Amino acid sequence: MLAAYEEYRSVAHLWAALVHGGQHERKDIWPGSVATLPILLSYADAILDIASRLPNPHRDRRFVLTPSEVWSFILPHKLVVHRTLEALPLNKEQLRILNEQ
Repeated sequence: MLAAYEEYRSVAHLWAALVHGGQHERKDIWPGSVATLPILLSYADAILDIASRLPNPHRDRRFVLTPSEVWSFILPHKLVVHRTLEALPLNKEQLRILNEQ
């Protein structure tokens, strides 16, 4: 899983937003139309914001993801949607995975 993440890190926030939409049965979080794409991208940006604050002890850089490493899109201002998500603290198993080599 970590090897796949490393290879696809640049689109991980987009995939996470899509998975989030599916897990919560949110048909509006989908890249299939002009109406739903901005919602998907807003969730992806919120997830990226969380990921860019998550420290990674195994990389030379300080954070798991940085905005300069990922795919991004420029939308017309009228299509921009902003979301705020809050991450729960990592549990013991998640901390163990994060700190494994």
